[in-house]
Amino acid sequence: MSTPAPATGVDPTGARVRRFRVRHRTAYRYTVPASLSRQILRLGPRAVRDRQWIEDSTLTITPPPTVEHRRRDAFGNPSVSVTLEAPHTELRLESTTGVTVRRPAPPRAPETMPWDTVFDRVRQIRSHADLEAMDVAFPTGFTDRTDALIAYAAGCFAPGGSVLDGAIALCTRIFEDFSYDGSATTVSTPASMAFERRRGVCQDFAHVMLAGLRGLGLPARYVSGYLLTHPPPGEPKLRGVDASHAWVSVYVPAAAPSDSGIWVDLDPTNGMVVGDEHITAAWGRDYADVAPVTGVVTGGGMQTVDVDVDVEEVVDRTGPPV
Repeated sequence: MSTPAPATGVDPTGARVRRFRVRHRTAYRYTVPASLSRQILRLGPRAVRDRQWIEDSTLTITPPPTVEHRRRDAFGNPSVSVTLEAPHTELRLESTTGVTVRRPAPPRAPETMPWDTVFDRVRQIRSHADLEAMDVAFPTGFTDRTDALIAYAAGCFAPGGSVLDGAIALCTRIFEDFSYDGSATTVSTPASMAFERRRGVCQDFAHVMLAGLRGLGLPARYVSGYLLTHPPPGEPKLRGVDASHAWVSVYVPAAAPSDSGIWVDLDPTNGMVVGDEHITAAWGRDYADVAPVTGVVTGGGMQTVDVDVDVEEVVDRTGPPV
């Protein structure tokens, strides 16, 4: 049974609790009618034990699909499989979700276990968390690694140093060394290419960090989600200008055999430990596991895609946002 969402404010542990409403809209337009469309949708936030609660959620699909099937994928991400069999020149998807976010403080980095003992410890599979970690301990098509990339990551990990100290150092190094450039890569660019160019978008920053961590035997997963943005001082927040975001969650095994390890989220695009303005949507081995929309279309000719995202903090019933 899931626990109820805590009230907004500061909980007894000192963690801040906040409420948001996320709207994610995607519109596909075709130059000629598409006769068939089959898609898998992962739109909107997911529940995360003791960290994120879904208050309400709606998904509107226009035109209505002939078949709609809801399930959870291998990583526990909610997904919707849809099939449209009637000819259509446009497909509109709109997800609206109310979500409560609580971000407990991460463990003290110097007190986490030595990084070079992590893989041997995790492969003993002492807990369900260890089993989940082994799923994201190896390279993928997006997180291919080179000797140069592994050496780059290794420079952040002192011999016998703690795993979280090293992971934070790598997160910071990528933030400092890489340039955010939306024209430098595409949605299919692998980590090795983004690493060579030292530029890209949040997807690339996350893939490079994952490739480096896994190259050192450290399990870590790709996380997609949303980030609350703030307008310049004195200017209103515009609608539709937010965007999907991506970051990394590194596995920190428990020191005691009977305890379960934890996941600590790090954002290399912004060089920070993930806070309470990051909203988790899905996680997996890389972007391919969490793409918001993936599938095939028969017909349609040329297509255009428009995406807009709004993340708004919800005003509490008893006062302003905390």
